[in-house]
Amino acid sequence: MLSLVLAAAVATATPPAPPASGPAKPADPLVCHSEPIDGSRITRKVCLKASEAARQRQEARQMLGQMQGSAPIPMTAMGPMH
Repeated sequence: MLSLVLAAAVATATPPAPPASGPAKPADPLVCHSEPIDGSRITRKVCLKASEAARQRQEARQMLGQMQGSAPIPMTAMGPMH
């Protein structure tokens, strides 16, 4: 009889709280946008984590900078300034 009481007490006991490891990290939210499908008027919905979207934007900026080059445009190529 005592073993049944102890078993019931163990089964209803609350589990221990997880150890405190500092403030909880906020979840990385999803960022969604519509982008066109090549050769169509239909768009598709694309969702990425906010950190992944930021990484893709940074890579696109770097690629654009490499494609444009870092040489300044000479003033003579732009014509006279008015």
